[in-house]
Amino acid sequence: MSFYNVYISSTYRDLGLYRKTVMESLHKVPNFKVVGMEYYTAEDAQPLDRCLRDVEACDIYLLILANRYGYVIDGQELSITHQEYNRAKALNKVILVFKAENRDGRFLPDADEAGQPSSVEKQKKLNALKAEVGSRSLSHPEGFTSEYHLALQVMESLVRNPRVDFDGELPEDRKIFCNRANQVFDFYDLVRRKKPFNVFLIQGHRMSLGRSLVERLSKYYLGVQEPAMVSYHALIADPSYPNFRRRLVSELCDQLLPNDPDPPVDPAGLLAVLHRNGVGSLSLLCPISNEVQWQDGYPLLAAIFDEFEQASLTVAGIRVFWFIVIDVPDGLQQQVQSPYVMAAPPLKMLAGTDIENWLRTYIDSDDEIVYLLQDLCFPDTLTPGELTMQEAQKQIRKFINRFNLRRKTNDQPLLDILP
Repeated sequence: MSFYNVYISSTYRDLGLYRKTVMESLHKVPNFKVVGMEYYTAEDAQPLDRCLRDVEACDIYLLILANRYGYVIDGQELSITHQEYNRAKALNKVILVFKAENRDGRFLPDADEAGQPSSVEKQKKLNALKAEVGSRSLSHPEGFTSEYHLALQVMESLVRNPRVDFDGELPEDRKIFCNRANQVFDFYDLVRRKKPFNVFLIQGHRMSLGRSLVERLSKYYLGVQEPAMVSYHALIADPSYPNFRRRLVSELCDQLLPNDPDPPVDPAGLLAVLHRNGVGSLSLLCPISNEVQWQDGYPLLAAIFDEFEQASLTVAGIRVFWFIVIDVPDGLQQQVQSPYVMAAPPLKMLAGTDIENWLRTYIDSDDEIVYLLQDLCFPDTLTPGELTMQEAQKQIRKFINRFNLRRKTNDQPLLDILP
């Protein structure tokens, strides 16, 4: 098994929780050993010396940037974080950069402090640092919006980066190459509204993509390890709403309250028990295989939505998220009349621009190299239209294997070992 020392570089005052969440995520992967200021103990070495020494020893350098430049040691020009980045760049480390999306202003800038450069000067230096990492195409293409979103970005970047070699079978996350940015941002807007009851409709060409998206949104945005499943097809077999409601609540209790000797019998009772058990968010995954079944069962869903909304208003402190995943034409969202349902942009198969952006972000920022790599390794993406997910993952796997081979052949130039 390959092992990597991962150094996390950031300011701490504003990003402590974000660092902690990333560390917890990385600790779950045996390939990674995490290094950061949280593990420092009292010693004779100056803090900067210790930080730079750890950067030199690391294999992967993660830089997390929000809206603060950080501490500048007296007599020096650059912050500790900036000097860490410069050292990693000089040593040609694997550098991955993640920037905060600060539309809501949660990340405050540096304040004026005695013995420090002015806040205006620090902001200029921070902007220069962001511009530099952006010009080197080191940054993740999306800004992170929560600590869970950041952890997801870090893991996705690591498993997709060809210089990080996972032994054996290619990890499942490396096979997923569809652009989910639109769905993620729409869902984040839904979360920020802080409504107690929410329905998120996800439609696309492959239901498996939608289910994967729900699992990731639940884990990294809601903190729910796994959404509860709603067996929609079986539940709508009986068109009677009382029977539908009873069987739905029973099904959810079996998953969420398996040891309860006296399980609740209605949505209000279910939410009340979950809230007493410390549950803050309930995620429900309801897959629907075709448009006919959606239309047949929608009156039952509309009624249960009403009841869950009333229950969520009664039981304060728990939020309910229904995810409807359906494999139907894009026009379905025009048919949705419920005030609860938010229809996400449809999930689509991989387009050539996604491969191009991936190459530019993770491999090389030079346009000539990107286009040449795309022509050599992904010729199917150069023609108009979309690439099937199966074909895309085959080509990605082949490319990553060839890239990793480069390190075993005296680090030949990338183009020399490609067909």
